[in-house]
Amino acid sequence: MKRIVTMLVNGETYYHSYIIAPNDSKLNNLDDLINNAKDLHFVFVDINSTSGSLIPGILLKEKDVFENEQEHDFKQVTYTGGYDSIALAVQNKKVDAGAIDSAIFKSMKKNKVVDEDKFKVIWELDKLFQYPSAVKKDTPKELKEKLQKAFLSITDKEILDIFGDDGFTKAKESDYESIRDAAKSDGRI
Repeated sequence: MKRIVTMLVNGETYYHSYIIAPNDSKLNNLDDLINNAKDLHFVFVDINSTSGSLIPGILLKEKDVFENEQEHDFKQVTYTGGYDSIALAVQNKKVDAGAIDSAIFKSMKKNKVVDEDKFKVIWELDKLFQYPSAVKKDTPKELKEKLQKAFLSITDKEILDIFGDDGFTKAKESDYESIRDAAKSDGRI
């Protein structure tokens, strides 16, 4: 695959992987999460999610509290399948903490899907580049350029809202090396 464009969300080409907890939780940082793992129900979004599984999963493996859904030091580990499920479960205190995509989380708060006052971020990873649009490697150069130009020319808010972003910019393969390296180190590719 060859990335041709990436989304701009809130004008940024990147987002973060967060671990969130209820605002009144005793968890304030990653050390609190690790030290109290045996008493906590932790949620990931989907096994194939970068920010909701891969990156926080690697982090928790490095901290020796998580290997997979069956092997971990937590009281319970669940995959919810959706970011809204994680945010609502944390907000309603059905779980103790969860991994979430910062851009999606901010959008849920902005659109009042969740109450922003009921959360705190206890861990944040440096930048992850937004979701790219890609074509097959053997796609003719002219077609790649036309597709890229079409995405870059979208300014209609109604169309951009469907994508969940506010524009597109050119994507570089190098922007995604850290994610690719993480997936390789975790045995996913």
